[in-house]
Amino acid sequence: MNSDLQSYYNNFNKPWSKLYYLMVREKLSFVKDMKVLDFGSGFGVLADILAKDNDVTSIEPNTDMVKMAKHKNKYIQLSGSIEKLLDFNDETFDVVVCHNVLVLVKRNCNNLT
Repeated sequence: MNSDLQSYYNNFNKPWSKLYYLMVREKLSFVKDMKVLDFGSGFGVLADILAKDNDVTSIEPNTDMVKMAKHKNKYIQLSGSIEKLLDFNDETFDVVVCHNVLVLVKRNCNNLT
């Protein structure tokens, strides 16, 4: 793992990060007893939060991030990119979360339609 990734990971234990995810959790409090896809799950922070009350599948292209993903709660962690979405039938999930992801997409995303 490179130093930038380690630094990014270390930020998740900072007070502002914890506060931020408490706010995100509050905004998503309506997501209960649902099938959730967390696409671009990073270190799994949001997937882990949502897995407390939901059936969560997460997809992350960065294998180092997948190895370091948080798993306090049970969820399915997959490694892959946007093409991995083609493995799922339409309407497999009730909710799809792409938290802090779309700004990182570099190529055409026709698969999102």
